[in-house]
Amino acid sequence: MFLRPRHYLLIAALAMLGFAFGMWLSSFKATAALAGLDKLEPVLPALKQQQLSLHDLRAHLPGELYVEASLEGAVLTWHSEWEADEQAWQLVAELALTAEERQSLAKASGVTRGKPAEPLSAALADQLGSHLVQAINLRGEPEPHQEALEGSFGRAKLKLPLEGEEAWVYPKEGLTARVGDETVRLLRFVAPDDLNP
Repeated sequence: MFLRPRHYLLIAALAMLGFAFGMWLSSFKATAALAGLDKLEPVLPALKQQQLSLHDLRAHLPGELYVEASLEGAVLTWHSEWEADEQAWQLVAELALTAEERQSLAKASGVTRGKPAEPLSAALADQLGSHLVQAINLRGEPEPHQEALEGSFGRAKLKLPLEGEEAWVYPKEGLTARVGDETVRLLRFVAPDDLNP
């Protein structure tokens, strides 16, 4: 059975329509995700289960241990930085300390409020390796667009107004994001059970 000329025209027209439809679909860009966040992903499951130690965090994200003043005395923080796809990240992880440890640390270090954090030795970081991480704060430079946050975590389950900002809460991920002027100013990860929006 041979095709008639009008059948060839119909096939050509359908092919052209299919091509045009494909071009139209490709014009829609997928929402970009947060660049470089995959560097943090290996430690998040342990943080969610309140089992992330300083030793494990150091193994994935090298950096320095700091002591700084807090309302309860002093706090130990692990600082790390990395860059991916022109997106720089600054991580500050807070170690879990008892009230007594905070007060004792404040006396031993002499840190006071208003002073910058002070770096501690790598030997001390080794000694404190078994201490658990209770929270991870992450800042991007430049601040990522809020669409990238949605590209990585979807729509927030809850949005709370802050002064000039919003707190986007993702309870399942243990994540609270501070969003203002359509950019992400801070990501804070904790165990989902500890999340207090």
